[in-house]
Amino acid sequence: MTDTTQTLCNAIGINIKKLRRKKKVGQAELAKQIYLSRSSLSNIEIGNQQPTLKAIYEIAIALKCDISDILPSTSEYQSLVDNIDGELIELLNKNTKSNNPKTIGVLKEILSNNDE
Repeated sequence: MTDTTQTLCNAIGINIKKLRRKKKVGQAELAKQIYLSRSSLSNIEIGNQQPTLKAIYEIAIALKCDISDILPSTSEYQSLVDNIDGELIELLNKNTKSNNPKTIGVLKEILSNNDE
């Protein structure tokens, strides 16, 4: 998973877990209602598994909530992406300041491939 996808999955998982607990529904019970294993639901809640769109809809139906309660808003998503971009820029700056030839060579290769 890319950093952005991982961050998005984490946010979705946190929202699902909060909603499930608010409705006082156990993982096993919700998983059974949406035809997933409890371990799959657990992995979704902790961000280790990317939920399908169908699973997100099924969870919303089972928890009697709107899909917008599960998915981050566009502004929340943009904030997540901006935070990741900021972290990447900080990491990039740190590694290029050290003048590590290997790091700089890899970055030049990546950047030159983006031009194609």
